[in-house]
Amino acid sequence: MKNKDFRNSIGCSLVILLLGVLIICSPILKVTNIEFLYRIFLGVYGIIQLGQFLILYKKKDYTNFFAFAISFGLLIASFMWDLTESPKTLAFSLLVWIAVIALVKLKKADYYHDRKSKVWCMEVFYLCTFLVSGILTCLNFAYQTDTQILLLGFFIFISGILETGEAFILYLTKGKLK
Repeated sequence: MKNKDFRNSIGCSLVILLLGVLIICSPILKVTNIEFLYRIFLGVYGIIQLGQFLILYKKKDYTNFFAFAISFGLLIASFMWDLTESPKTLAFSLLVWIAVIALVKLKKADYYHDRKSKVWCMEVFYLCTFLVSGILTCLNFAYQTDTQILLLGFFIFISGILETGEAFILYLTKGKLK
């Protein structure tokens, strides 16, 4: 990974971290509309993934485009149907998003495995951590709106940390750890 790509990737990961912090702080700021925050999360995450795809397009890495398509597809679905009408539908829609993003991350791990790079082990570790944190988030969405917002914020924060770690690993190893 080049220095420019690394800076862009870290910048995007830090935006996701900042989004998580803002969502965690939103009940303090009296923003308790979970539907609005969920849509903001999907939109910002999708835009960040599209930006990373456009930056890394020359490397033929389509995983960020798939994440963008999934996020915007669910964002559009949230406008057509009320995905936050009950905690169960919100948890289910987030679980579907997590499952499909996990498949995208698995494809990225397979990419490194096919190139005989040991980076795939770290990608699988990040994938498992992402899945566990996402499933635990979805299982605990049956509480009040403030708790749902905090859980969503912490999940986004953890996702940002994982993406930052992934960017550092790819930069330090240049994707070629043998």
